[in-house]
Amino acid sequence: MDNLTGVSAIFDDRDTKDSLGYSVVPGGIDAGRYATPAAAMQAYADEIHGLISDLSKDAMGVRLRTDFSDASFFQMEMEADYWASCVEREINGDLQAKEESAEAFNKYAPDAETAQRWMGDSGLFSI
Repeated sequence: MDNLTGVSAIFDDRDTKDSLGYSVVPGGIDAGRYATPAAAMQAYADEIHGLISDLSKDAMGVRLRTDFSDASFFQMEMEADYWASCVEREINGDLQAKEESAEAFNKYAPDAETAQRWMGDSGLFSI
């Protein structure tokens, strides 16, 4: 048995899987690290793909179905940044709309009693 085979046998005994099934080192100085660079790169690609899926769902209401198998990390990160900015614009737009509604309400209905009377008189709200 040569040194390389002995090291491989020891490493294989220490090898375990993470929640996604990728090989990780459970103990020692490398604890928690992926066992191979290929596993680390695939885990990172899966993480970015999951982020894109979640952000597109938040922005559009449906998950983006795109094949990223030929995409670089940079392209995937740019796609994630795009969807993050879409979600941010939507959140900022909602906040701005709420502020504009509150300003209009305060402008035309100076107190809660007047607002309740107006809502009751419209027949659209039950008070």
